[in-house]
Amino acid sequence: MFKFVFLNWNAAELYVSLIKKIISWDFTPMDYLLIDNDSQEEDKAIIKQNLPNEKTIFSTSNVGYAAGLNVGIQHFITQKDIFLIFVNPDVEIEENNIKILLEKAKDLGSKCILSPALLETKHTKTSYHLGGRDYSKYHITRHVIDEKKWQNMHKNTLLSVDYTPGTFLIVHIDIFKKVGLLNEKYFIYGEWPDWCFRAKKMNYTPMVCPQATVIHARENTQQYTRKLLNLYYTVRNRLLYLHLNSPPNFRIKKYYWLAFFRLKWLKNTLFFSTDKSKTILKAIKDARILTQN
Repeated sequence: MFKFVFLNWNAAELYVSLIKKIISWDFTPMDYLLIDNDSQEEDKAIIKQNLPNEKTIFSTSNVGYAAGLNVGIQHFITQKDIFLIFVNPDVEIEENNIKILLEKAKDLGSKCILSPALLETKHTKTSYHLGGRDYSKYHITRHVIDEKKWQNMHKNTLLSVDYTPGTFLIVHIDIFKKVGLLNEKYFIYGEWPDWCFRAKKMNYTPMVCPQATVIHARENTQQYTRKLLNLYYTVRNRLLYLHLNSPPNFRIKKYYWLAFFRLKWLKNTLFFSTDKSKTILKAIKDARILTQN
């Protein structure tokens, strides 16, 4: 009934540990598939040494996050009445929280698009990530509350959100059959907001379950090149999202964001980082190419 889909890129040790924990639980029928997105050879070796061949698929190139997950979705797409559970390697999960989530998923049935609350800590400060807000409207789309608000909220009620993050996400297979796969043009970042937008147009509702928490170990520090990569896909994919999901008579959002990113490019060019300004400019140009295809 429940099928875990893991997409690995040089995080084999984390995934092997996570899988061993999951298969030690016996409270519900579960299965898994790990797709390797062309990791380094030593990382692939860890997978081959610890996981059976029938539970793994190895890509010959890094096809990106969206395309990698699509491999897993397509692997299970012909099956009936199953839930796919997508899990990133930077999470810590506990059995009692997963039990709550799975019961909520069963209650939602074929309408299930469900994430837990993501417990995050940065510089000793604790916060809870409760899904995302309109990707075309807000600069910061992550809906985050602090510890005090968390303590005072009613946690037994599911929250309706604009999109659920793929950090830990449960989706009924029937929804993919109707909505379709993730859009592989995004490569990484923006694919779940886009997919949830399409799902909402077909009367599905992305939900967050505050009653269940999963620890999300967000990177507090990143290498400079990784930050530039994140900046590139944030800019490029926001513009791509607006092109794909804004109605033809409401392009003002697209022009607003284009002006916003051009202003960021100008500020970085004049006062801050030429690397960032070049990254933003390339992202804008590449978004234009993507939207013309």
